[in-house]
Amino acid sequence: MRVISTGKTIDHTLTYRTVGFHREEIGKIPNDIFLATDETPPLDSLKHTRPVIVNQPDTIDGRANVREVSEHFQAAAPSPIVGGVVGSLIAGVAGLVVGGFASILSGNSTFLLATGALGLAGGAFVGAQSAAKKEVQLVVRERPINLHSMTGVDTEVRRGSLKGRSGYFHSFSAHLDSTHLGNYDVPDVQIVRKA
Repeated sequence: MRVISTGKTIDHTLTYRTVGFHREEIGKIPNDIFLATDETPPLDSLKHTRPVIVNQPDTIDGRANVREVSEHFQAAAPSPIVGGVVGSLIAGVAGLVVGGFASILSGNSTFLLATGALGLAGGAFVGAQSAAKKEVQLVVRERPINLHSMTGVDTEVRRGSLKGRSGYFHSFSAHLDSTHLGNYDVPDVQIVRKA
């Protein structure tokens, strides 16, 4: 992960590498079956199949079609004022609930007002302090570009029962190989605590 920009606000134009992806069928596997035996029949004898669909990178002449794009990012860290208001509302409601129970049990309404006021003040302080310690960060994460191919079918057999009959579940999954064609970038704006 590369950090591009950090602060209370970000106003940055970033040029990064990207690649397109598309869904592609790369083979077929048999549907899962339930049999009385743990021996899996030959796969080519199984008539019902389902497609194996994967995300493939866009390529040109066998190479990933990586291109550079520029994008403008703007972001701002949470405001201490907004953090204080939100904190006071949450803590104020919690204080009123606690104070309400104390008032009901004691018969004294002073608890309701005191805990409500204490919740508002404490929540405002904590919310403002928490927001003041946060900033925004523009980061870039590098991701691999992998071209997938199906090289076989993996079979898993496990004992079980279906509709009261004992037998074996035969589950099939595609065995995939991947060819690494390079990397691309994924930009992201995140909220972090000040160092």
